[in-house]
Parts: sequence; structure tokens; C-alpha cells
Amino acid sequence: MNEETEKRLDEIERRLLLSQSVSEIANEMGVRYALINDTIQHAYLDKERYKKLIELRNKNKRRIWQSDQGFHLYRYNVAKSIANNETSLEKIQLKYYTSIVYMLLFFSEINDTELYEKLKPTLEKYGFLEKEKKTIVSLKDYSPNMHSANALLGSTSRISFQNLALIFNTSVIEIAQLFFRVGIPRNTMDSLFLETLNEKEEYAKKAFRNAQIYLLKREHFRKNLEQAKKEANVEKMKEAKQGLKELHAKIDDSVEKGLKKRKNKNFTQEEQDLIARYQMKYDLTTQVCSQEFGVSVAEIVEYNKNLAERDAIFSDKWLWHQTYYANKLEGNNLLDFSKGQKM
Repeated sequence: MNEETEKRLDEIERRLLLSQSVSEIANEMGVRYALINDTIQHAYLDKERYKKLIELRNKNKRRIWQSDQGFHLYRYNVAKSIANNETSLEKIQLKYYTSIVYMLLFFSEINDTELYEKLKPTLEKYGFLEKEKKTIVSLKDYSPNMHSANALLGSTSRISFQNLALIFNTSVIEIAQLFFRVGIPRNTMDSLFLETLNEKEEYAKKAFRNAQIYLLKREHFRKNLEQAKKEANVEKMKEAKQGLKELHAKIDDSVEKGLKKRKNKNFTQEEQDLIARYQMKYDLTTQVCSQEFGVSVAEIVEYNKNLAERDAIFSDKWLWHQTYYANKLEGNNLLDFSKGQKM
């Protein structure tokens, strides 16, 4: 962490202790809202301080929402403003650092028929119009472990919400609820949602195919395990469990977590690629990523550039994420994208 960031973090902490909200701090310091949250992320390695800052931020946020009109009225008023074309999702996101997916999910559940009708164009644009109930499979009946695995599959394979819904024969709304249910960070969820809205058709197809292949392999090992249990075949059970374990390791970040703890930081090419993809997966700043893996910012940048030279899809998405992050800091339009490709 450089000296300027450290001073900014100290000032943010001081103001949080005075019960100021992030928006109030941003206004008084004369900086963008997003910069306050990004600065807090720099305390990540100091677990106690980071936890304290997050708790203070959330406590102050609740105080603002619970005052006067309350949080529900705040969301309802936002919905009315968007329905009446008085504001836009991107302006709301920039002003309040509110999750775009979260707001769309709230709009989709509004009971006010007149308001819902006005919001339909926005919901339809981003795939949040509910489909016929009889054609939809609910993901709520899946086990907690399966919820987590499916969400990890989505964020690892970089598949759009629309296509993930297509794979599971469900709705985009169910997919959004799935991400919230397992506690995927909102910035991670939002960046995946926005990144895939306007992706090239070839990228959408590849992500779709990769996710399908993964699920077919998972089902193969699961069936083998069930059969082995019926036969009481211990050897086959071990093989099936090992297959499932190795397959799950491709999405659960266990390898990356091991790299973070490793003292020897002479990473292989394959390990550098994993780190580059990890940064994109969790929408991390280069500074935060360098802190997590214990290497310099310059090295993280080099990992990204090196992988981009060898992988055209990663190159395009890496550039998108750089632009997206810069737009967040500068307060530019985050939703200036065309509709995503569907299968």
C-alpha cells in the first residue's frame, strides 16, 4: 500500500468512526463513491482492521437507510424514478454503490402492478422478466453444496446469467437469487453480469460449452458413485470421489488459495494464468490481487499481459474489466453495453 492510499484509508477510518456513510465521506473528501470502497479493500491483508472497517461501513449504511423513509421506501422510490425515466440504473449504482443485479431483482418482485408494467422494458432489456412458471425449474430445492458449486461454475466459466439459466432450464431471476443465496460478493456478481451482456457470440458459445462439459463430467462421477455404493465396491467409490474432488478443484479456488500461502513465489506459467483469471473472476484491483498473492503489482500486470497474448477471449475480457474499473472510478456509464448474446 503506498503512502497516499494509507493516508486516505486513515481518513476514511476516522470518518467511519464518526458514523459517516460512504456517500457522506465521498462528498466531504471530494472523491468518487467507488474510490472509498476500493480504498477500504486495501486493508484486506490486515484481517482485524478490514473486518472493523466493513462492520463500520455497514453499520453506518443501515443508519442511513433506517432513517426517515427507510430502506424499502428508498428502493421503491428508485424503482419509480427509473420507471418514469427520471434516472437510470447506472446513475443509481454510481451514487449509492448499489448492486445492479440486486436492484433488478428487487424490481422483478414488485407487487405494484402499474409500477411493474412501467419497469418491464428495463427488466426485459436485462433478462429479468419472469417466464411462465410451468416451464421453470426451481434451484431452491438443490442442496447448499450444490448451490455453491453451481454459482462457482458460473463465475469460473464466465458464462452469462441468461445462458446459465438456459443450462439449468430456469430463469435469470433464479440465477441472480442463487448468487445471493451463496454469498457471492456483489461486485463479483455485477462484473460477471455486465461483462457478459455484450460478449461476442463465439465467447458465449465457448462458455456455454465449457459449463455443459463440466456438468456432464460431474453427473458421470455422481452416477458412478451411486452405482459403486449399491455394489458396495470400495475401490470404485474411491475413484468416483477422487474424480469429483479433482473436478470441483477446477472451480473452488483451492489451488489459488494454496498459491497465496506458498512461500516460494516463483510461479509457473500455468500458476500465473490461474492468478490472472482469479483477478478477473473476483473483480479485484491489481493492488489487492498483488497483496493476496504476495507478489508485486508489476508482476500481476505481467501475468495478465502474458495470458492476453495467448488467449484472445481473455484479452478482450481483460480489456473490458480494465475499462469497467476505470469507469467506476471516473463515474462513467457502467451500463453502456448492448444486449448479451444468447444461445
